[in-house]
Amino acid sequence: MHSYDQCILFETTVNSHTWCFGFVHARSTYIPRRELWSSICAHADRPLCVMGDFNVVLGAHERSRGLRTLPALHENS
Repeated sequence: MHSYDQCILFETTVNSHTWCFGFVHARSTYIPRRELWSSICAHADRPLCVMGDFNVVLGAHERSRGLRTLPALHENS
């Protein structure tokens, strides 16, 4: 198991195939989310399943203070 600030990753092996699973609760700011992706990508040499709350705003209806530039949306779409 690997524990990071914004996620927990664990590995399991079935029939000699290793899988990595991750559970995320990301910060709502851009730079820490980039650090999160670096942590996840360090385990991308095997099949990877990641789920959780990535705290990315997809549209103005999800924000309480109006719409501004959303780099995470454009980057991950």
